[in-house]
Amino acid sequence: MIISALLTAFMLASMAVGVVMRRRSPAVALALMLASLAGIWFAWMPQQLTAVANALGVGRGTDLALYLWVSISFLALAGLALQLRHLQGQLTILVREIAILQAREQAGHAPPAPASASLSRADAGAVRPLDGSR
Repeated sequence: MIISALLTAFMLASMAVGVVMRRRSPAVALALMLASLAGIWFAWMPQQLTAVANALGVGRGTDLALYLWVSISFLALAGLALQLRHLQGQLTILVREIAILQAREQAGHAPPAPASASLSRADAGAVRPLDGSR
């Protein structure tokens, strides 16, 4: 009973995170909220989780919960790695543009076109020019 109450509190906190992030990522927020509801249900009705596990060919509900947790954690880690790689690419473009601007200013050349004009089409939407125009 104590563990069920603790798991419920954790799942309610996860649902709150889902509510906060619903505008930024509606699909992830919905998945988080549904998973939290399922977690609350199975925390108070563990025999139901065991029945689902048996239907899927897993011996115990605890094993099924562990398999799902590991799988979801792996997917989340992979998503974070992809996002980090994308952000590193954006940072490289931004640093390159700043270096070019500073070199031109030091050489006394006229200011160049806005940064987005020199970026490729794929990168132009990802980085805003330093002067705030768009």
